[in-house]
Amino acid sequence: MKVTNVTSKKAALLVLTLFASFFILSQVAKKVDAQESVISQRPIYTDDVAQGWENWSWKSSVNFKNSNPTRTGEKSINYTSGAWGGLYFHNEQIRNIDGYKTFRFFLYPTKSGQDFRVLFFDKYNKKLNTEFTVSEYTDGLAPNKWTKVDIPLDKLKTETKEIKGVAIQEGKGINDSAIFIDDISFETQTETAPVSNSNSSTDSASNNYLIFENSLNSKWSDWSWGGRSSFTDLIEFKQTALWAAFYVHTKEQMDVSGYSTVNFSLKTEKTGNNYKIALFGADDMSFAEFKSLDKMGGQPGSTWKNYSIKISELNPSMRPIKGIAIHNGSEHTNISLFIDNISISGGTYFTLENQDSTTQPEPDKLPAPQQPTPDQAPASSEGTYKASKNVI
Repeated sequence: MKVTNVTSKKAALLVLTLFASFFILSQVAKKVDAQESVISQRPIYTDDVAQGWENWSWKSSVNFKNSNPTRTGEKSINYTSGAWGGLYFHNEQIRNIDGYKTFRFFLYPTKSGQDFRVLFFDKYNKKLNTEFTVSEYTDGLAPNKWTKVDIPLDKLKTETKEIKGVAIQEGKGINDSAIFIDDISFETQTETAPVSNSNSSTDSASNNYLIFENSLNSKWSDWSWGGRSSFTDLIEFKQTALWAAFYVHTKEQMDVSGYSTVNFSLKTEKTGNNYKIALFGADDMSFAEFKSLDKMGGQPGSTWKNYSIKISELNPSMRPIKGIAIHNGSEHTNISLFIDNISISGGTYFTLENQDSTTQPEPDKLPAPQQPTPDQAPASSEGTYKASKNVI
């Protein structure tokens, strides 16, 4: 009888232990899931309304498939409101925005004097008391150009940060003209990449030379091939041919001896690409073969990825440069690559994998990837890659 009791107690203890272990593991898993749910960007609209979100707009006319103008991609929102009308996105699932810093979107007004408010709705579909006036978070809404709006979520007066809706409301109580809206998302960062506050091309305090930030440095020009580049507050390179490359070039040689990294931000609308980077010298030739971004932070995806790459990995002798090219080595065409915040500076960097980053002899110049036509990327008499201005 005692043996039976002991056995029963051991069995009960084992069951209890297993249950406790399962409970602990399930709680850990929930915690990990909660942590991983915060990604760098949670879109609501990019070319179309994101999955899970619905159009609950009121007193307004909304077209989610507008083709012109667009900030990125192929589509934007054409929104015309009545007095106090609202463009309202609702989700049946509770969205926890804890961990996100900014609600971001881009506006393209069609006339001066337009203004809007941003409203958030809690998990009971009740409007939160905090309202944000767009004009307070911009330098003004200039007509016929895209303006970025960043709403700081730390000013949202709610304890749980659980919402089911967000609205962009006409803010003056009038029947308003059309406005275009694009790229609506929650962001973990207030900026897509480090931004200089200097008004000049070179920020001496941080040794940061700007090539592109909202506009292209006047000393640089677009020499891309195999596609078309459009410059707004960011760059969209629309690839139309195989082996295309986004390429910016300067007539003046740039001495990089006082710098350590080339920096930029990328995102793309398709995966499976093989983007590579190369620097070009005074003879408009690449210093070395194009280096894959696989080994320099990874390929870009549908959200912004920031890169900071050691110049000496691309230009071992640190000679003056005249160009930067980002080439797609995959067989994809009809794809857009978005580029922002191009600079040359000091800072941390990615080094090539399985390669000694100490001083190395300069490699022989290697041929560039095969080009679609000879006139798009002519080779020099040496058989090395030589760039030429040819905007398609």
